[in-house]
Amino acid sequence: MSEGEEGRQVQEVVAHVYDVASSGSSEGGGGSTAILHVNRFFKDAIGLGGIFHTAIQVSPH
Repeated sequence: MSEGEEGRQVQEVVAHVYDVASSGSSEGGGGSTAILHVNRFFKDAIGLGGIFHTAIQVSPH
C-alpha cells in the first residue's frame, strides 16, 4: 500500500444510462408524445443528443 491509501475501501461503481425516448413503456417503445417532441428538440434543434436518465450504483466490493 502506498502512502495516502491507508484506510480506503474498494467499491464497485456502475453508471446506468437510459434513453428516455426509447425506454419505459410497456408497449415496447418511447414515452408520451410530449416527451418524444422534447427529446427531438434537444437532439435535433439544439444538438445535445436528447434526454437521458442516469443512475449511479455504488456497491461494496
